[in-house]
Amino acid sequence: MGEVTGWCNVPKLRSTKFLSNSGCYFYRTSQTGDNKPTTSGFYNMNLKPNAQAGYYTGTCNMTSDLPSEGRYSYTVIIMPGEVNVSAMFTGSNEIRRPAANITHNCPQFIKEGNDLNCQCTASDLGSPPGLLKWNSIASSQLSLTDLRREQHGVNYVCSLTWNKTVQQSLAYTLTVICKPRNASADASFVPPTLREGQNTSFHLIAYPTPVNVTKYFIGSNMNSYETPVSDDVFRVDCSSSSQWIYKITCTVTVIKVTSHAAGLYKAVVSNELGGVPLFFEALPQNTTGRDLT
Repeated sequence: MGEVTGWCNVPKLRSTKFLSNSGCYFYRTSQTGDNKPTTSGFYNMNLKPNAQAGYYTGTCNMTSDLPSEGRYSYTVIIMPGEVNVSAMFTGSNEIRRPAANITHNCPQFIKEGNDLNCQCTASDLGSPPGLLKWNSIASSQLSLTDLRREQHGVNYVCSLTWNKTVQQSLAYTLTVICKPRNASADASFVPPTLREGQNTSFHLIAYPTPVNVTKYFIGSNMNSYETPVSDDVFRVDCSSSSQWIYKITCTVTVIKVTSHAAGLYKAVVSNELGGVPLFFEALPQNTTGRDLT
């Protein structure tokens, strides 16, 4: 990705006099510039004897830094003998930096518990091709399983590296969504009693923050028929934590309750994925609590 490599094989070397000096010069010539050959150096030949045939085979492994953009030809001069050989290319002889922008197909939102599989791509990786990969993952494929709410807000960056340099980067922020639910399950939960002007808070897990509230009057017990109520009886305000956006606090404030409307109430707070009920008892200012069993 950041260098040009060459390989040259010499099948027969019979002279033992010059074996210690055998090797290859690696030359590069610009086809778009001054056409003057430049060398990346001399590379010693790795020799392997063939005892039965009485000769050696030799191999030169050559490496050169990636030159500036343009088209190039390469030649190898084999020593001893100064044999000039034109190198054959694997791939293109064009050196060109990437010209396209990085994109990805990662979803804007993903439900808690689901898996994530998405890819970052670029229509032009340059020549030779650059490397696309997500940070901490040696791949352009981003795969995560069983996503949890704690992963919400984690940033992933896809980078295109060419010639040992990051050419472009594209960030993706993981947004894990979940329907509202109580932050803790309490089997012994007793609905709180609120008088006019009082409030209480319920702690939930949800993302996005619930914005829809449906209100019901239940009456004297949890099995009573539910009747929709107007907004002037109580209000519900939900907000997220500044540190953990999926930690939600919903505050119920009783506004006005007559003696005939005292009893159990239910507020269903919901986002686009679903809702959770919040139960409480609402009483007029100077009324004692009812027996709701």
